[in-house]
Amino acid sequence: MTSPIIAAACRYDGAAVLFHWLSAVLVLALIAVGFVMTRLTAGGTDQFTLYQLHKSLGVMLLLLTALRVVWRATRQSPLWPSGSLHRWRAAGLMHSVLYVCLFAVPLAGWALVSASTLNIPTTLFGLVTLPHFPVLSDLDPASRARVEPVFSRAHAILAYVLAGLVLLHSAAAVWHGRPVLARMAPRWPWRRD
Repeated sequence: MTSPIIAAACRYDGAAVLFHWLSAVLVLALIAVGFVMTRLTAGGTDQFTLYQLHKSLGVMLLLLTALRVVWRATRQSPLWPSGSLHRWRAAGLMHSVLYVCLFAVPLAGWALVSASTLNIPTTLFGLVTLPHFPVLSDLDPASRARVEPVFSRAHAILAYVLAGLVLLHSAAAVWHGRPVLARMAPRWPWRRD
């Protein structure tokens, strides 16, 4: 049995736990909304609303990921639970790739919207208009028509990669059991760790 002091040293702090679970909820919401919006009748009001929601959630994920990176860079990582070093190196690599995807997917989506021939503004939760990337939004219509499918494919492929990584990450955490799950488990006020 692991001592409470060692177990506490292996846990992430409360802010890191909050960032993790907020990111998980946003990623799952983005996948769900993205799946539904691409299957609705093109040009319908529901589809437009879901696209705006999807873009708003994507920007939230991008900002949250930036905050996570800053937070993580300014804090010492918790100790790894006991076990083989190569397992924890693989976990570190998985986290790095996840972070890259958490940046790349929304940025590819933003580039897609900026290069879109439809030139529809992104209004974040109906409140603030997000500017398009200047270079992409300044392209002539023919150039936009050429680059839009590239960003569309990149965004879709990266989204599938991210979804696969999330599944793999979750499966690995469950596979390794309580010592790993406890690192990121929320602390409930009524529960003792």
